Amino acid sequence: MACRLLYFYNETEVSIHGDDYELQSTVFTWQISVNSSTHLWNAFNLLGWTWRQQAAVVNKPVDRDAWITHPTIVNAFYYPSMNSITIPAGILQSPFYEKGRLAAMNYGGIGMVIGHEITHGFDNSGRLYDARGNLVNWWTPKTAETFKEKAQCFVDQYSGYEVPELSGMEERFVNGTLTLGENIADNGGVEEALLAFFNYIDRNGAEPSLPGLDFLTSEQLFFVTFAYNWCGHSTKEYLQNQILYDPHSPANFRVRGSLSNSAAFAKAFGCRADQPMVRGNDSCILWGPDESGGSVPSSMRLGYYFVSLWLLLRLGQWNFP
Repeated sequence: MACRLLYFYNETEVSIHGDDYELQSTVFTWQISVNSSTHLWNAFNLLGWTWRQQAAVVNKPVDRDAWITHPTIVNAFYYPSMNSITIPAGILQSPFYEKGRLAAMNYGGIGMVIGHEITHGFDNSGRLYDARGNLVNWWTPKTAETFKEKAQCFVDQYSGYEVPELSGMEERFVNGTLTLGENIADNGGVEEALLAFFNYIDRNGAEPSLPGLDFLTSEQLFFVTFAYNWCGHSTKEYLQNQILYDPHSPANFRVRGSLSNSAAFAKAFGCRADQPMVRGNDSCILWGPDESGGSVPSSMRLGYYFVSLWLLLRLGQWNFP
C-alpha cells in the first residue's frame, strides 16, 4: 500500500493506492518487444515506451489518480502540477518507520520525510502553484517579498558550507541556490514533525525511555533519529557530482544546516549560544515561529501549524507509534 495526498483545497484529500490497483485487471498495456540476446536494444525500447507514455498525456486533463512511481521505492515525492505528495510503501519501514516503536523515532523518521514533502509545496518552486497544481501567482506582493528575503538567508547559509572531502578543489562549496528548495523542505520538515510530536505527547502522555539510550529525552531522541537516517559515506567523485548537479545538499549538511537553525534543538541539548550548532540571531527561519526576534507573516504561520496538525492526525491514522 502507498499513500498519495492532494491537499490545501476545500479539505484534505487522501488517495490510498493498493486494494484499488489490485482490483484492476489492466493498469497499462505493455508494448515493448523484449529480446533475450539484445539487452541494449531492450533498454532503448523501454526508454522509448516511457517517453510515449509521457507524450500521451500532453494537452490532456491531469489524471489525479495516475500512479507516477512504483510502490517499492524507498523515497517520497512532491508533484507541484498535482499539488500532491506520494509516500510509497517502500519507505514505510525501518529506519524511517516501524510499528510499535517509540513515537519520537517515527516522527523523527517518516514524520520528518512527510513534513519535508509537504513543505515543498511552499518552497521557492512549489509556492508558484495553486491548490490544484496550476502555475498561478496567488501570493500577495508583501508575502512574496518577505519569502524571498527569508529564502536568501538559506542561500547564504548553505553556500558557506565547504565539503571537507573536496578541500583544495575549485568546486568545494555547497551551491545554496541550487539546493534552496530542498533546504527549505528540510528545515520546515523537521520543525513540523517536531510540533506534531509535541501534540502527540500532549494527547497521549510522555513516552518511556529507549533501552540502551535511556540518557536521551524523547525530544533528543527525535533529533537523533532524524540525524541517524542521513548517516552515510560518499566517494569523492560522488560528492563532486552532487554539489554540481544535485538539488540536495550533502547529507551531513542537511542535518547540520536544519538543526543549527532550530531553537528547539539547541534547547533540547542545552547548547550554549557560542557553540557551532547554534546560529542564534543568524538562524534562517521561513516556515514556523521565528525564534530570532524577526517577524513571520500570519499566512506563513498558519501554513506551518496546518501542516503540523495534518501530520499529527495522519500519522495517528497510521497507528503510530
